[in-house]
Amino acid sequence: MIIELKMNNPKFWTGAIILIFFLSGAVIFIPDSNAQDQGEILDNPIRPKSSEASISLEWVSIFDQHPYESVYAVATDSFGDVYLVGDCDSDSMDFDILLAKYHKNGSLLWSRQWNQSVADSGFDIAIDSHGDIYVVGNSYRGNILPCIVKFDKNGKDLGNHTWNALLGYRSYGVALDSKDNVYITGNGVSHREEYGNLIWNSFLIKYNSTLDPEWELMIPQSLSSDIVVDTEDNVYIAGSFHADTYDIVRKFSCEGVSLENITWHGEEHISVNAMVIDIDNNIYITGTNITISEGNMKGAMMVLKYSPEGIFQWMSSWHNGFNDESSAFDLCLDSIGNIYLTGRASNLTTFDSILLQYNRTGNLVYTSQWDNQDYDSSFGIAIDNSSDDLYITGASHDFGDPNTDAFILKYNNSVEFQDSIPSEIGNNESTKNGSNSQNNNKPNNSINGYNLALILLSIGIISILLIKINHFKVSLQPNWS
Repeated sequence: MIIELKMNNPKFWTGAIILIFFLSGAVIFIPDSNAQDQGEILDNPIRPKSSEASISLEWVSIFDQHPYESVYAVATDSFGDVYLVGDCDSDSMDFDILLAKYHKNGSLLWSRQWNQSVADSGFDIAIDSHGDIYVVGNSYRGNILPCIVKFDKNGKDLGNHTWNALLGYRSYGVALDSKDNVYITGNGVSHREEYGNLIWNSFLIKYNSTLDPEWELMIPQSLSSDIVVDTEDNVYIAGSFHADTYDIVRKFSCEGVSLENITWHGEEHISVNAMVIDIDNNIYITGTNITISEGNMKGAMMVLKYSPEGIFQWMSSWHNGFNDESSAFDLCLDSIGNIYLTGRASNLTTFDSILLQYNRTGNLVYTSQWDNQDYDSSFGIAIDNSSDDLYITGASHDFGDPNTDAFILKYNNSVEFQDSIPSEIGNNESTKNGSNSQNNNKPNNSINGYNLALILLSIGIISILLIKINHFKVSLQPNWS
């Protein structure tokens, strides 16, 4: 049958026009199902970089002056020069702290070896407001002891201090506050329990700029791995603190007063290696996400974000899909809050150096693998604050070859404000506020396209219903054809 509408009243046209207007608005605002969700960070004008990230390897330098060199940390100064710290063997077959300075173009400016014992190693580095350099590690004085050494920008030795601890202690992290006071952390064995179990303790020491100790703390039953200072000169140490709870961060005032802890409540077992804090005092932690399946232990590079109040925000993990033997050892932030992780990943029979880039909401947007020899592992990463260029350092060797070389990689990194939301790359898993999700980042108070469409449709339908039905004459005629 044919349905014929007698549209002979102006109010009909008024309602029809209103309906068409709102239907058109709904069509405009319904998102394209093939497009990336644009609602991830609507409340922030900064957009993450696209998956076509402007990151490229600019140069590689291999430090090969001894049979053995390994570099564990890297830092940049205000002039864009780059400093590496690690260890190397000497002519007397002892191990020395190795400190090297590079120009940003990749040329080696100078290198220094610091030798006070048969076994000296450097594990972390920091540069103060005057350009002086602080290196922490360990020195052997009849026992392995934590040490700190100060150099000027030309590599001149300005002094050192060794902490007389019991048994074997090493210092793994150093950080400076706004007054160039120096804080170091590390760990060691305090004693053996019955049946030979080792008890590990961590320490936190504050020095002034002339390396005079001001105070020290011992943290029982713990393994600290890194240290940072926030904008208010509070001190954070990261690691594993198992005395009563699974704490992964301990916070102290600049006077050594214990303030707060961050406890890991996730089901995953994690190993914490490094930490950074942004200008808003958000906390980022990296290390290894460890899983055990059918008796096999597997690892993935991971990054956690906590708010300044210590509230969990998100966790992201990555592995390369082979033997799942991946670990992250260090991280840094660029000028717009992107996060960079470095470490190593197994490639069936070898290991490659890894660089990962995450945006502020925990989505993976860039991956890079560097393969030089059988074993390539990155231990340190730093960013040039004037350019956002990245420097990664570590060690490289072939299996069966006793010679190990240190390396430094420079990545050109053009940070730009972009509107595109990148798709995730690689084997990345993300947990947002405790729930597993790939793109669950829309603010709760935002109005997305679907909500707006429903509002507009509802208004249009109500407008039509307000028109009296008796203005429509409907005649039904049989269709004989």
